[in-house]
Amino acid sequence: MAETSEMELDQLQKRAKAAGMYCNRHKACDPLSGGDLYLMEAKRFKTAPMPPTILKFVTAEQIHKALTTIEGQR
Repeated sequence: MAETSEMELDQLQKRAKAAGMYCNRHKACDPLSGGDLYLMEAKRFKTAPMPPTILKFVTAEQIHKALTTIEGQR
């Protein structure tokens, strides 16, 4: 599985931020796990506890699909 390009990651992060979410690349990604990205709710304050991760080890296409669903609910 190839890593997500920096341009694609940047677009995903902007879209996720607009939806109140946070998207980034896993620090230690296993290529056999499916993908190199994760999606979670954005933290409002640095001291707040870490919110649960919604999607782990997914591809850019899976993040786009999840964001479309989240945006449709709001």
